[in-house]
Amino acid sequence: MKKTLATSAALVAVALLAACGPAEEPVENDDKPADSASPTPTGEEQSGEQALETPYVYPDGFGVALSDFERGKSSDTALPADTDFIGFTIQVENNVGKPVDLGLFTVICKTGEAGDAAEEVFDEGLGGQLTGTVGDGKKATGDFGCVMGPDETKLRVEVSPNYGDDITELPDTVVFAGEIAVDAAE
Repeated sequence: MKKTLATSAALVAVALLAACGPAEEPVENDDKPADSASPTPTGEEQSGEQALETPYVYPDGFGVALSDFERGKSSDTALPADTDFIGFTIQVENNVGKPVDLGLFTVICKTGEAGDAAEEVFDEGLGGQLTGTVGDGKKATGDFGCVMGPDETKLRVEVSPNYGDDITELPDTVVFAGEIAVDAAE
């Protein structure tokens, strides 16, 4: 039974790694103590959807925050090329009492009224997968981009840290949702 459970856990871990895809750029892991602008543990259980720029802190002290939302158009060498997108920064703060491996961290964007899955954009300055390890009391950031039409306003970002010692005790996915303004210049 233990061998089967261990094998199953290993297969799930491999599947999660495969879903992450290759990282285009390394993560900024500044190994500095967290500052006051970082997500701060509240000690209270949080649930449901978060506003796009409202930090979320898990009961164990691991925090996730989204910021710096900006519309853009990918370059002709990007994947996908010449495509409208929304760019943003994800910052994590580790206050769980031990280093956290970010190797299985996943981000899924959904846009529009129907919440259709949006492809991630890989371009200069984007595609900053959160990988590596972030020490206790430290933070790490990554810049992401997701395809979003110029007239779309609804954005939903699902973040799964997927850290933990036991695959049965993975943190829940946190959902950030809200409206992104349509630029008046377009």
